[in-house]
Amino acid sequence: MRRSILLAVCFLLGSLSPARSASPSIQAIPLVNPGFEDGTLGQTAPGWSTPQAILDAGYSIRTAEERPESGKKCLQIARAGAKKNPQAFGVSAQAIDAAPYRGKRVRFTAAVRVEGGSHDTAQLWMRVDRPDGARGFFDNMGDRPVTSASWQKVQVTGPVAADAESIKVGFLLPEGGRAWFDSATLEVLGDAAIGNEPARPLTDRGLGNLAAFAELYGTVRWFHPSDQAAAADWNSFALARVQRVEKAASPAELARNLEELFLPLAPTVGPLGP
Repeated sequence: MRRSILLAVCFLLGSLSPARSASPSIQAIPLVNPGFEDGTLGQTAPGWSTPQAILDAGYSIRTAEERPESGKKCLQIARAGAKKNPQAFGVSAQAIDAAPYRGKRVRFTAAVRVEGGSHDTAQLWMRVDRPDGARGFFDNMGDRPVTSASWQKVQVTGPVAADAESIKVGFLLPEGGRAWFDSATLEVLGDAAIGNEPARPLTDRGLGNLAAFAELYGTVRWFHPSDQAAAADWNSFALARVQRVEKAASPAELARNLEELFLPLAPTVGPLGP
């Protein structure tokens, strides 16, 4: 990426972070057998459960060794032939006591790949269970399933209710074919309220700051060829830094802050300011 492009982004809108906003402190939540290294090949993975009804519907859930994303083993969910129960789907899950994480925002991440057929899809899912069946957070990636035969790192992020009883995370094969899962993690990103702010009007300067940040964010995220950019958690990055960028009081201040924010992810860019 050329310095001239970055300078144009910084100053294109004319008025282009105050006290630095701290990034959310990421805390690991222990999972049992997150890399599927424990257990016997061909058998269910210790720590991960599947209802008997899913197995009766024709799904196979087993510890496998076909091209793991890391280590020597991974998890495979598969189904061949027609479903014995049209309402069933392949699932493997783990439940965590939610009490220590109430009021927090958590992220479930894993590597996923599918066999590669035209209709193969696989997904992660996370559900927060509250008392008396009350609805908590739920996301099963129904709008963004994995369809690649190569390993893809994907994630589900959501809040844990103040009265939550358990957090359930797992893997989903909604139809047939075969899918593999590996390298699972569950993490606390910070308080659930981080980033939740009432609607308010933006100043002209604040709007320009955010437009410049958005353009640079998109350029570095999608086009910068560094390992740091490829591995970054871009959603958390934006959430933690957008307020800082909005409040920049001058083009010089914006340039300084953008340099501090983006150089760790795009180290070959060079200085952004004059």
